[in-house]
Amino acid sequence: MPTTEAHDVPRPPTAVLIHHFGGSRATWAEVVSRLGDGCVCVTPDLRGFGGSGGASTVEDSADEVIARCDALGLGRVVVVGHSMGGRIAMAVAARRPGRVAGLVLVAPSPPTPEPMTDDGRASLAAARDDRFTAERLVALITGDGLSPAQVASAVDDVLAADPAAWRAWIDVGSKQDLTAIVAGVTCPVVMLSGDRDAAIPSDVVEREVVGRLPQATFVRVPGAGHLLPLEAPDVVVAAIRQMLAGVPTGPLPVTSVRDLIDTPLVTPPTKRVLQERAAWRSQGAQFFAPEQMRSLRVLYDAMIPQDPADDPGGGRYVVDIAGEIDRRLAGGTGNGWRYDAMPDDGEAYRQGLAALDDLSAERHAGRPFHLLDRGEALALLKAVRDGLNGPMFWDRGLEPKRLLEEWLAEAVEVYYSHPGGGQADLAYVGFADARGWRAVQLNQLEPQERLLAPSPHLAPGEHARG
Repeated sequence: MPTTEAHDVPRPPTAVLIHHFGGSRATWAEVVSRLGDGCVCVTPDLRGFGGSGGASTVEDSADEVIARCDALGLGRVVVVGHSMGGRIAMAVAARRPGRVAGLVLVAPSPPTPEPMTDDGRASLAAARDDRFTAERLVALITGDGLSPAQVASAVDDVLAADPAAWRAWIDVGSKQDLTAIVAGVTCPVVMLSGDRDAAIPSDVVEREVVGRLPQATFVRVPGAGHLLPLEAPDVVVAAIRQMLAGVPTGPLPVTSVRDLIDTPLVTPPTKRVLQERAAWRSQGAQFFAPEQMRSLRVLYDAMIPQDPADDPGGGRYVVDIAGEIDRRLAGGTGNGWRYDAMPDDGEAYRQGLAALDDLSAERHAGRPFHLLDRGEALALLKAVRDGLNGPMFWDRGLEPKRLLEEWLAEAVEVYYSHPGGGQADLAYVGFADARGWRAVQLNQLEPQERLLAPSPHLAPGEHARG
C-alpha cells in the first residue's frame, strides 16, 4: 500500500532563516527582499532576541524552530543559520533529517567551543550596556559597507536583547561542545565566510565546521566581515537559491512520530494539542523554589532516565518531566486523583522532597538530594520503597510507598503522552485518527502505521496504537 497519500501536497520552496547572536528577524530584511515571491521565508526571532524575553539553549532553540515549521505545516525546507544561528541550524538538520533538504551556514559558530579569550568574553558581555559599546561591537565585526541605517538597526538589535539571553550564550551556549550534532547532518551544505570576519575568522570556520562536514561547499567572501546578510546579501541570496533549486519534489518523508503529526492523517484538534505539547519549554520554576526544582529534576532523572545523546534525530528528545509537573502545580491542574490519606499534590511534593533531603543528608555525609548523581538517587528511592527511615515521611503526613507510586505514575503519564519521549520510543501512531481504524485484524496495518518503522521495543509486525 502506498505511504504517500494526503500528506503529499505540493508546497512552494521555503527557507527558514535563523539570525545571529545579538540579531533579530530584521537582520534578514535585505535577503528576504531579494529572494522575492519565488520563495517563502520564515524568519523567527529566537527567544531573548528581537524584543522577546527569556533565554534558551541551542537544543531548545532548535526544537522551537522545528515547532514553528510544524505549526506552519511546512514540507521540506532549506535552513539558513547565521553565526549562533548556524549552530541551531545544524541541530535542526540533525533532529529532522527528513525535513531539512539543505543548509546554508553563514559565518557559522563552530560546533566546538568558540575561540574567545576571557577578556573577549568580558568585552562581549559589556557590549549591550549602552549604545556606545553596542556601536563599537558592530563596527568591530563588520567591514566598511554598511549604511548608517543598517548600523543603527544592528545596534538596536543588540540593545533589544534580553540580558539573560545575552549572558546565557556567552557563559554557556558559545562554550558547549556540540560536535555530536554535526555527525547527524546528512543534507547538502553551503558555507559562507567573510575574509575580514573578526568574530569567527574564516580559518576557524574552515577548520572547525567545513572540516567536519565533507559534503560542504565553502565560499570565502572577499572584503566582508561577520554580518554577511547585511554586508553581502547578494552572496547569501545566491547560496540560498542554489540550495532551494536542489530541494527534491515529492512527499515529505515520515520517519518519526513528530513527522506524522504534520500530516493530514491527524485531525486538526489532535495536531494542535500534540504540537503545543512538543513545543512547550519551561521558562523557569513557577511553583517550586529553585532548590526544590533541582531536586525534582534529580528525582525524575532517576525514575525515568533520559540521555540527550540517545537519538539526535528521528524526532526523539529529552522530555522535561519536572518542568511539566511544576507547570501543572502552578496552574492548579493535574491528573485528577490522589490518595485521601495524603495531602494535596503540591504539599505532598514539597514535603516529600524535604524528606528526601533529610534522608540524603543522613546517608550521604550531609549532601542534599539535589546533589546526588543518578545512581545514588535511584538507590535512595529504592531504599525508601523498601521501608528505609519511614518516620521522615510519616511525620510529614506522607505514606512513602504511596508517595513514590504517585510520583512515578505522573512521570510515566507525562513521558508517554509526549511526541518526543515515550511516543517516539514506541513509534506510537494511535493519534493519527483522521481516517479512522479499519484494518483491525491480526497483521493488518493502516497507512499511518506503515509510515513508521516498527519499534525495536515491539515484536515483529506490532505497532502501538490507541
